[in-house]
Amino acid sequence: MDTKLTSMIKEAEQLWVRSKELTHIPGASKLERKINAELKCLQNFKKGKMKDSLENHLKSTNLTNLRAVLKAVENSPDVLFVLKSFYYETELGGDQLVVDAVVTGGYKWIKIIARKPLAVHKIWNGEGQYGDKDIVEIAKEYIIASDQNPINYEIPSISFVFPRGVTKSVHNALKSTGVCPIGRVLPDPDMQNLTEWQKLAEAESNMEDITQLLADFTVPSAKVNLDITTLIVLTSNITNGDCNLTFLEDILTKQAEEERAEPALPKLQQYLAGKELICCQTAHDNFQEILNTVGGPQEKLRSEALFKTVAIVPDEPAVYAMELEESASVKLRSKIIFGTGETLQAITTTANTAFVRAASNQGVKFSSYFHPSRALTEQKQCRATPLKS
Repeated sequence: MDTKLTSMIKEAEQLWVRSKELTHIPGASKLERKINAELKCLQNFKKGKMKDSLENHLKSTNLTNLRAVLKAVENSPDVLFVLKSFYYETELGGDQLVVDAVVTGGYKWIKIIARKPLAVHKIWNGEGQYGDKDIVEIAKEYIIASDQNPINYEIPSISFVFPRGVTKSVHNALKSTGVCPIGRVLPDPDMQNLTEWQKLAEAESNMEDITQLLADFTVPSAKVNLDITTLIVLTSNITNGDCNLTFLEDILTKQAEEERAEPALPKLQQYLAGKELICCQTAHDNFQEILNTVGGPQEKLRSEALFKTVAIVPDEPAVYAMELEESASVKLRSKIIFGTGETLQAITTTANTAFVRAASNQGVKFSSYFHPSRALTEQKQCRATPLKS
């Protein structure tokens, strides 16, 4: 038992060090504290404290769960939150649950089920103790919560990860609810001959399956509402190759420097690829006015090509958008553009972070994708100085 305790302490120390590298992720500090608490508990046992409960603690340690949560966070793309609480409404009133990792930009929730597969199977089969909750009932709660907490109008998908494996019947029951079970699928236990079956369940998954599953995950195709700032980025000369210049205007010179360091167009085009593109009438008309005033010939040609792929839709702003109190950052034009995106359930691409932030301060959160700000520059190029090669 001492050997096992020493091994567990060593592993807990390693997990704690790894968890400290994730503190830039919201909620990861909670995981770090949980691992540290488990480490201190194990160290207390090593020092001779709480000896009477050592055997029981080694059997029910949180280390398996904490290890799996950490691995899920380390191996998942675009992790937004760790140990994130979500609130939802039921027929009995409000409730909340904790998602171990919110990944792929918020479109997937991961829940770790670290209990032994036999215990999970027995509870599912109606053989658990009083108060034990069936895994299928837990899955239904997560589905209700995800339905009520969409991201960019999409309901997050849910994965239950079983680091110790999951029986075939439980696996199939979970799939029927819409939850994706991840882990080694074990045959249903033979209650008359558990010795052989338990040998199969002893090994722990190495989480490669979750890594592969999430690496292949793609966000469903969505509708995107193009703001005026996005239309400018897509058509400007400065984002289409002509950024090796020093302009007379300081702001354009700064944008050229930013563009050389990190081009705005490739990431935006990647985000827009495969999505349905729309633009409300107000955004279109205001952009055309800007283009006709300061746009150059090439920029106008790009605009013509762009609007062959973009549907211009009538202004239809959501009521709550129009009710925003106007200020230096909240203008009528933005309320119409972003509000139309809300009505049509389209994510608005924009460089106008000030409006989104000001609206959020008034209690209205818009689904937005941000990109750098750029200007139309073709008319200004004739007075600009090319950079020396």
